[in-house]
Amino acid sequence: MNSIFVAIRECGVLLLGCAFTALVAYLTDDGRPQPKMMPFANPLAALFIPILVCFVRSGFVQRPASEISRLRSIVYQFTIAFALILLLIFEIGVGLFVGAQDIPLKALVVVSGFGALYVCVFCLADAINHVPRAGTESEHDWR
Repeated sequence: MNSIFVAIRECGVLLLGCAFTALVAYLTDDGRPQPKMMPFANPLAALFIPILVCFVRSGFVQRPASEISRLRSIVYQFTIAFALILLLIFEIGVGLFVGAQDIPLKALVVVSGFGALYVCVFCLADAINHVPRAGTESEHDWR
C-alpha cells in the first residue's frame, strides 16, 4: 500500500515540474517567431528550469534507513541517482516541447516513457529502503 502513495506523490512531482516549466516558458515568451534552427522553446525552459527542478527534488530524498545492510544502502543510492537522471531527462524533454510546434507523437511517447520509468525506479528505490516493522512482514525479511 505504501508504494501506491509513493507513485502518486512522484506523479505529482512530475506534474509540478511540467507546470513550472510551462509557466516559465509562457512568462518568458516574447511572441517572436521561433528560428528554424531552434524549433523548440527558449533555453531557460529547456535547460535551466529542469536542472532546478531536479536540484529541488534531490533535496527531498531520504537518507538510507540505518537498519538496512550496506549493500542495500549502496543499491538504494544508485537507484535514486538513476531516478533523478530520468527525472532530468523527462523535464528537459518537457522543456523542449513546451511552446514547440509540430511535435511528432513518437517524441512525446519517448518523453512520457522517461516520466513513467522515473516513477517506477523511484518506487523501486523506496521498496529497497523500506524496513518492515516487527510482526507485519515476518516471512519477507529483506535485510
